[in-house]
Amino acid sequence: MATAAEAVDLAKNLQDELTCCLCLDFFNKPVLIIKCSHSFCKECISKHFKKMGPKALCPRCRGELRQNNLVDHRSLANIVETYQQMKKNHQELLGPSWREHPAASGSQDLKLSAGVFPYQLKEVVKISEVCKQIEVAFEAIDKCTKDSAEMKDSVSRIKSSIREGFSFMKKYINDQEEKVLNVIDEECAATQQSIGLMNEQLTARIDRLLELQSNSEEVIKNTSSEQEVSIGEPIRVTEVVLGVQKISGIIYAVEEFRRQLDRAVLEKCPRQQPREFSPGTSNMTCDSNDIQTDVAEDEIASTSSSSLYQDSLQGTSCSSSATSSARDSPMPAISSQFSQSRVGKTSLIMSLVSEEFPEEVPPRAEEITIPADVTPERVPTHIVDYSESEQSDEQLHNEISQANVICIVYAVNNKNSIEKVTSRWIPLINERTDKDSRLPLILVGNKSDLVEYSSMETILPIMNQYTEIETCVECSAKNLKNISELFYYAQKAVLHPTGPLYCPEEKEMKPACIKALTRIFRISDQDNDGTLNDAELNFFQRICFNTPLAPQALEDVKNVVRKNLSDGVADNGLTLKGFLFLHTLFIQRGRHETTWTVLRRFGYDDDLELTPEYLFPLLKIPPDCTTELNHHAYLFLQSIFDKHDLDRDCALSPDELKDLFKIFPYMPWGPDVNSTVCTNERGWITYQGFLSQWTLTTYLDVQRCLEYLGYLGYSILTEQESQASAITVTRDKKIDLQKKQTQRNVFRCNLIGLKGSGKSGVLQALLGRNLMRQKHIRPEHKSYYAINTVYVYGQEKYLLLHNVCESDFLCDSEIMCDAVCLVYDVSNPKSFEYCARIFKQHFMDSRIPCLVIAAKSDLHEVRQEYSISPAEFCKKHKMPPPQAFSCNTVDAPSKDIFVKLTTMAMYPHARLRCMCTCNRCTFCICQNLLNSDLLQSVKNKLFTAVLNRLRAAVAELGAMLLSDEESSIVHQVHAVRSVEDSIFMESSLDPQLLEDRHVTQADLKSSTFWLRASFGATVFAVLGFAMYRALLKQR
Repeated sequence: MATAAEAVDLAKNLQDELTCCLCLDFFNKPVLIIKCSHSFCKECISKHFKKMGPKALCPRCRGELRQNNLVDHRSLANIVETYQQMKKNHQELLGPSWREHPAASGSQDLKLSAGVFPYQLKEVVKISEVCKQIEVAFEAIDKCTKDSAEMKDSVSRIKSSIREGFSFMKKYINDQEEKVLNVIDEECAATQQSIGLMNEQLTARIDRLLELQSNSEEVIKNTSSEQEVSIGEPIRVTEVVLGVQKISGIIYAVEEFRRQLDRAVLEKCPRQQPREFSPGTSNMTCDSNDIQTDVAEDEIASTSSSSLYQDSLQGTSCSSSATSSARDSPMPAISSQFSQSRVGKTSLIMSLVSEEFPEEVPPRAEEITIPADVTPERVPTHIVDYSESEQSDEQLHNEISQANVICIVYAVNNKNSIEKVTSRWIPLINERTDKDSRLPLILVGNKSDLVEYSSMETILPIMNQYTEIETCVECSAKNLKNISELFYYAQKAVLHPTGPLYCPEEKEMKPACIKALTRIFRISDQDNDGTLNDAELNFFQRICFNTPLAPQALEDVKNVVRKNLSDGVADNGLTLKGFLFLHTLFIQRGRHETTWTVLRRFGYDDDLELTPEYLFPLLKIPPDCTTELNHHAYLFLQSIFDKHDLDRDCALSPDELKDLFKIFPYMPWGPDVNSTVCTNERGWITYQGFLSQWTLTTYLDVQRCLEYLGYLGYSILTEQESQASAITVTRDKKIDLQKKQTQRNVFRCNLIGLKGSGKSGVLQALLGRNLMRQKHIRPEHKSYYAINTVYVYGQEKYLLLHNVCESDFLCDSEIMCDAVCLVYDVSNPKSFEYCARIFKQHFMDSRIPCLVIAAKSDLHEVRQEYSISPAEFCKKHKMPPPQAFSCNTVDAPSKDIFVKLTTMAMYPHARLRCMCTCNRCTFCICQNLLNSDLLQSVKNKLFTAVLNRLRAAVAELGAMLLSDEESSIVHQVHAVRSVEDSIFMESSLDPQLLEDRHVTQADLKSSTFWLRASFGATVFAVLGFAMYRALLKQR
């Protein structure tokens, strides 16, 4: 029970809430700012406007303030008036005796304000409020009369009498409650029995009406085909049409009567579970089978479908926020326009804003914007009124062109206003809009409080005639009936239009909607078995609505599909037909926002096309940087390959590849792909070739790769923000050269040479194809690219070869690469001259490593018509010697050249002079490291430090071993380095020259030479191995 002090605080807080912050007095004619919901006196805020001018801000929140956003706050004015009357009555009730009491002036708890006893001016005062007032009064009396025993006795007597009275009242209330509940239970049982009988009668009537409707349709068909129909008298076509429309109206009236009956039962039986009732009538016509379905089945399907998507309205709300976060862009504002005059449209707008019927209605309401945070869909709504007396036809046409949805208001009690809907307004709107992009229309029947009947029987034929009419709502501005529902349906008509999804005439979904939902089904079918199992359905539910499914809900959905579709469920999984049936069921029952939630989650717009924001997310690529797929993208592509490799042969057959690209709007890969990546003996793309093709697309055209990943649903299945998360942008190549290391995995090498020099053979040799296999490739299927994996020092890298067409001058795109391969034909004397000229023009002064390949080495070698030989040319420009290559082999050609090219691209700063056959052995690794610039500088500094310390010991040791002047350690070291260089050069020279050279050095094999060579080689081997281990550990 609250004390007097707490009551005083409550009264003070109430008085503060009813006080204007500008005049510090009670509100006088308060007005409400729609945007920020703050209230002020009308006179105070007017003075504030005059003082601040057009830059006026809200005195409380400093928000933007406009004079047309002010509305009268009648509810607040009534509260202030009631509070002042209560204060006055309270003072009269206390009387002067309380204020003259000696303890009242000194006791803090007895300083009663106007809000201590919140009396309500009603005929009967609530017992609980009287109890609180008496208890507070008695507490005050106890404090004032502590020393008076007579006061205490009187208080105790009063308390005991009150307790006795309350106990009697409680007992009486309990008895009455039990009696009322018993009566309600009896009435509920009787009502349920009557409902069963009425349902049977209604079902029989509906069956009869449907039979009549089908007979009427047959009559129409027979009449249109000029067949005579005689049933008593000849029937005219117009009479038949009117009869069909009348039957449709009767069917709707029966359904409306059933819904009213359900509402009446709910009012009498509040403890029953209420059925969902919508005030609007959607422009959907269900099939006759749906109408004849049992009521119990209808409830199961309704609850099951809502369980699948966790109630479509909640799912739509979640989808609105998910889509916004995925796209990072707010939804556009919705513009609603009201047409037709003298039907109460302005009253509807005023009633929505002020939440009460206006006493004075202007000819035209000002433009009003409903904030997004007060609407169910979180979308701002701009309401525009139209007045024939104040606006011209040009202004009307302009408003129609800018509107997103148009509400045509008619008076329920005025037949002329209903006729104007079809005679003027709908034709006028259709003339001002394109046929393919008609505006959604909402028919609003106002003044429903003036009649006792519904206008739906008259409106239903109009809705069947014009498919652009989304729904019809009957409302009353005076009674505030369905006002908020009207604007909810206006938002729904824009955000979740029916037109792109469903065709009312054919009673089925449109082909574009079926195509989009089929793609969504195939993406969600992660095991590619043609059905959605429980795990896949749960994943689909979670990514679309952020809520998992209960096991019972899954079974209910499957049972509904089984009951209506024989092949809707297979192997306890939902098939494609069942998936489409569910969405058709949602649309037919007016829950198309559920389907739109799914479509927008998978990237579709209002035209059922994938949005550019979904297919092409923003990805910044600086200059001199490349794009590669990261680890998560390769895992996703691996799952896609495994999903469609049904025979598990690690290759995709043409049928499997076609099945993979069914969700694409076009076939992305042409026949040239088979000559670009690795294939098996049958010409099918292998697993490695599949990943290589995706790597090639990412490197050459990253936007196309993002588009392809979007079609596959990468961001959906991996639950990422966009496909951009699958791409890695490498750093600038200049930084790699500065740091002398790279983090890239894809390297591009351009093949340059004359036409017919063997570039295509080198290109296909990367894919393991010899000359015989290359001859089976059709000329129109040849590709200028080839990509495959190459292992360098145990690391898997991708080497991309590009066959550059013969040209005297190369463009920038043909120059930008990681390595250059100059290919010349050993049997063509004019082949090398082109390579040398291109090298001098573009690559001689660049830091791009180059390698010369002597192709067709199996043919007879001729002298090249150039000033110097290819070997001398390479030596002059400090390049590796020409590498002999031939693809005319029995087995697959050797990949040693490709390993060397990849190594040169990985380490462009290092001059790798070793060119053995493997380039992966320990000797090659040590040799490359020892000859690198870094180790050369370290080796020189180390030798200088060691020789300075051991000079004396080495000189003494040299005197003991050798007596000639060449026995110095320094001379030995220099000699060993000369021998080392000669060995490296020998490895790259012609075998005949090597043999001659070994003959000339035969005389040098003496004991002195071997001693010096062994000592120097030992020192170099130990130091080189130690440095190699140290660098390898750091790496």
